[in-house]
Amino acid sequence: MGNNSVHETDGGRRPQQQIPVVVLAGFLGSGKTTLLNHLLHRSAGSRIGAIVNDFGAIEIDALAVAGALGDSTVSLGNGCLCCAVDAGELDVYLGKLAAPETGVDVIVIEASGLAEPQELVRMVLASEHPGIVYGGLVEVVDAAEFDDTRARHPEIDRHLALADLVVVNKLDRTADPERVLALVGSLTDRAAVVPATYGRVDPEFLFDCRPSEERIGQLSFDDLHDHDHDHDHDH
Repeated sequence: MGNNSVHETDGGRRPQQQIPVVVLAGFLGSGKTTLLNHLLHRSAGSRIGAIVNDFGAIEIDALAVAGALGDSTVSLGNGCLCCAVDAGELDVYLGKLAAPETGVDVIVIEASGLAEPQELVRMVLASEHPGIVYGGLVEVVDAAEFDDTRARHPEIDRHLALADLVVVNKLDRTADPERVLALVGSLTDRAAVVPATYGRVDPEFLFDCRPSEERIGQLSFDDLHDHDHDHDHDH
């Protein structure tokens, strides 16, 4: 998958292209980690850099790991990279993954454990690193438990309103998939709504969900401000 040459010319390096940084969010049980594993292990020719809170939920085995790069980073055999960091190190690792020599095409930040999605979106938008650009918020929801999730976590409505892509997962486990898709669609603001089972989505969706400049301009401070500082962080 060596595509590092896209960053170089015969006369030296070209100006670095900006790499989209996608925030991946979803409550416990939604299938967010399953989706991330699917993307990392079936990246379909794209090099994905993932930033997670820890490696515990990522399917990494001895055969898949090409080598440890140090600094809590591993290189998977298919060319994807995975970093385990805390929120304070986020900007540092964004810079490392965006380095031209990595050949990364898209960076995915898993929101669970790091921070609320609004905070991560703010951090990406506020980053002054020239090699990255905000690539959108992907929210994963559990179709079978969606009504219960909204009852337990009413803030999910705000997450969906901010999302640029919504993956409605486990659609095969709900008795009325059309109702759930319609309800989710009514809670989004121009986001694409994609049905899925077992978190299987085309990695190209990560490139297609990038918000427009107009959309980014509409993300006011109030939209991105987390009003629920007292909510439960057990997920």
